[in-house]
Amino acid sequence: MGDVISAALVDFALNAGGGIIVRPFRKHDAHELFALTLANRESLSQWLTWVPSVTSVGDTREYLRGSERSALEHRAFVCGIYVNGPLAGAIELHDIDWLNRHAKVGYWLDEAHRGQGIMTRAVRALVEYAFDALDLNRVEIRAAAENRPSRAVAERLDFRLEGTLRERVLLHGKFHDYAVYGALRAEWQGGEGA
Repeated sequence: MGDVISAALVDFALNAGGGIIVRPFRKHDAHELFALTLANRESLSQWLTWVPSVTSVGDTREYLRGSERSALEHRAFVCGIYVNGPLAGAIELHDIDWLNRHAKVGYWLDEAHRGQGIMTRAVRALVEYAFDALDLNRVEIRAAAENRPSRAVAERLDFRLEGTLRERVLLHGKFHDYAVYGALRAEWQGGEGA
């Protein structure tokens, strides 16, 4: 980790273009994040195991407290995706391994904002931040093998499909395989339109 991390790196705002800003969540974002989660509960529950456990703004507030601790400890950066002002989704750089210089990216987007290239831009901005500002060497994206929209983001950004984790996640009484995508700093081009 060395000199790479500073307080400024914990409190950043990334301009992804097209009116899209990625910035870490704070506790005061709890109501807006809970409302967006609630509005998208059905579609998010299809692929995300944590959704049923979010039943109140208090659950979201507690999650954001933990996210702030993770950022201060440099273990994860959990961010909102803001489109022309309002919150439209979430993205995080998590499981940061400073010794081996790699991390994972996870994300979700409000149904009304899907199919517009927003997530591709947000992921590109966060991956560039991981490589340039945090000096990471590798970033992974993992998505359910059947979750084509999530996999398409990785593929548009030229992440390489490296393998499949068989029956990795239990959702709705069924085990799902997970596709593992990786990008290396030395090879990073940022995908289409970069």
